[in-house]
Amino acid sequence: MERKKLFKFFIGIFFLGYIFNNFFTEGMITGEYVSNNTKSLLEGPSRSGEKLFLLDDNKFESDTWGNGTYKLKYTFGGTRIDFTYNYEFGRAGYLTSINRSYFFGKPQIILDRDLEFYFEKIK
Repeated sequence: MERKKLFKFFIGIFFLGYIFNNFFTEGMITGEYVSNNTKSLLEGPSRSGEKLFLLDDNKFESDTWGNGTYKLKYTFGGTRIDFTYNYEFGRAGYLTSINRSYFFGKPQIILDRDLEFYFEKIK
């Protein structure tokens, strides 16, 4: 009986950790972000330190993309964020995920998971 309780306890801890690291409300993500991108390999931020501001009214301001809107989407894998902005040839978009590293990390908007490029919340 003790093994079942211990198993349920660890499953519960894992489940809560997964939710804490992968699901965000709009109030949790609004604020100022900074890019850690050090190479111009991405269609987006091409240097470290570029800023992104997520505002309360589902709008954003960015050094790279200019001004636009964002929408949060929730999937089994976590919170997705869909950016829409005006581009040189019309409208463009960028769909990515937002998460945090383990329990103590700050929210990160992923630009490229393999290259470990992201916007990290600083305020």
